[in-house]
Amino acid sequence: MPGCMPLPRWVGLCRSAHTRVGRSRPCSGWLAGATSHQTHSSSSALEQSPGAGDQLLQAGLHVVGTPIGNLQDLSPRALHVLRSVERILCEDTRHTAHLCSYFDVRTPLESLHEHNESAKCAKIVRELLTGIPLALVSDAGLPAVSDPGGRLIAAAVEAGIPIIPVPGPSALLTAAVASGFDTSRMLFVGFLPAKQQARRKELEQIQGGSWN
Repeated sequence: MPGCMPLPRWVGLCRSAHTRVGRSRPCSGWLAGATSHQTHSSSSALEQSPGAGDQLLQAGLHVVGTPIGNLQDLSPRALHVLRSVERILCEDTRHTAHLCSYFDVRTPLESLHEHNESAKCAKIVRELLTGIPLALVSDAGLPAVSDPGGRLIAAAVEAGIPIIPVPGPSALLTAAVASGFDTSRMLFVGFLPAKQQARRKELEQIQGGSWN
């Protein structure tokens, strides 16, 4: 179709960009040169921004977008949520601890990653059913997009628990808007298989249109 880009090229771009931007672990880079004065200034600036007031937090699962490379991308609303929930469920507690330290967030952290998400879902859903607010974050960007969190969100939805998205940075959309491609229609397939034969087969299926 005229004006449409070849899908394998786009898939490769998304995968590459997500690997470089969304899946990186830039903790030391973020914190390099960050003095206590800078931390206090950053937190104060966000606290004084509109929308970061002392609003009563809704019970449910707050799915929070976190920075993918620049700490200033954390929104005032996201900071308010992270400070107000009972607990933050995070992909890697060490990584999220850096973010929390920078903004002086003292909310308890609990790990929720691909290796323990299935086992923890039932317990967390029971807690949410009591009416407490919890936050879900990944290391960078939005949870459940090629990151943990999807199983918990699905279980919470099935149990009738409110899901409150807190918009934030996304490696996928960041790559899309900077690509120069036509973004009126695009396909995202996440991480491709590591083995060459399986990767080639999946790309051929995508190119052939055998996808939903």
